[in-house]
Amino acid sequence: ATHAAAAAAAVATEHADVRAHPTQDCKPALASAAALFATAAGCLLEARPGGQQQTQTQEEARAEEARAPLAAAHVLREQRRPPSAALPAAAKSAPPLPRVARAEYPELAASRRALLYAAAAGVQLAGRVAMAERVSIDLALAPDPNTYDASDTQLLEATELFARALQAPDAAGEEALWTRIVEGYRGDALRDKPWRNDLLSRALGNRGNVRSRMGKLSEALDDYEAAIAIAPWAPDPVLNRGVVYEAMGDYALAMDDYQAVLQVVPDDPAAYNNLGNAKAGLGRYAEALEDYRKAAFLAPQFAFAGVNEAVTLWQLDERRDAIRRVRSLLRRYPEFPDARAALTAMLWAEGLEAEAEGEWSRVSDARYKDIEWVTGTRKWPPATADALNSFLELRSVAS
Repeated sequence: ATHAAAAAAAVATEHADVRAHPTQDCKPALASAAALFATAAGCLLEARPGGQQQTQTQEEARAEEARAPLAAAHVLREQRRPPSAALPAAAKSAPPLPRVARAEYPELAASRRALLYAAAAGVQLAGRVAMAERVSIDLALAPDPNTYDASDTQLLEATELFARALQAPDAAGEEALWTRIVEGYRGDALRDKPWRNDLLSRALGNRGNVRSRMGKLSEALDDYEAAIAIAPWAPDPVLNRGVVYEAMGDYALAMDDYQAVLQVVPDDPAAYNNLGNAKAGLGRYAEALEDYRKAAFLAPQFAFAGVNEAVTLWQLDERRDAIRRVRSLLRRYPEFPDARAALTAMLWAEGLEAEAEGEWSRVSDARYKDIEWVTGTRKWPPATADALNSFLELRSVAS
């Protein structure tokens, strides 16, 4: 942990220097940080029983995925529609956007592997900063699906694979199917197909999503960047790349991506919600509040944006408005655990302990008992998280 902390400090310092002096050679500092991370990795490996890296069985992997958040406050948007006019019926029924991710980096919050994931992500991100440029999305470059030949057997096969990937029973199977599409359709033989880049960008973006959920942040970032490169018209991989930047702790790059999406899709509730998350990560809560309000206005059914608004109001010490907002959400979604847990924390902090206990009895998600998950994965602001922690410790903060 000491070695990793030193490496993280080195990366953070170099990160700031690169932002201030983009032409500066960052390789020596990054090499030093990488060496420290390698030492940390060796220490953790030796600390494992038997001194060997442990692997998960398929059953353990599925159980871990099942423990991941059923819904997340950060939106990772999937490409639900294959690039074909002749879609299977199942593939046509896309859920309303925004579609929240089925999990939000569960492995980043699991065991001592969290340190290594963060370490690897830190080095990988620092190496990218010097070359990072604000992305430009050009909707006019999007291909016209009406030009696709619906009888093209290769397109039909790709469409079938696409639908199978969306219905995969677990993350590993889904990743494998997206990889099959990417590897099978990226060759030069298909370069002249008008649907090729459309298909590949969707598959790459969706593979990035599943890799994000699996904690493979560096690989997910590579997928999003590949999707952006071949489909400069597509907002979704830019939005999703921002989520990974956020998970890596680079809120500035995340904000750049969300703002790029809003430049071309100014009514995108997911982008506003995620932009609010990035600003909150920087402590800019007043600005984050406005973004959450826009997201909730554009998509009233997007309940997480509403809770984000409420906990940010609480952070800004607008307590009555925060409680009023949460109660309003619960009238519409009475079984929503995020709102119910937030109300528990707020009532407890106000000294309404009996009411808080009553609300807590209706929180159906056990993860809210884990304050590290609340702060590290769900990412509530400190004031609400502290109030919930006080409740969990049965210590009144009303006095």
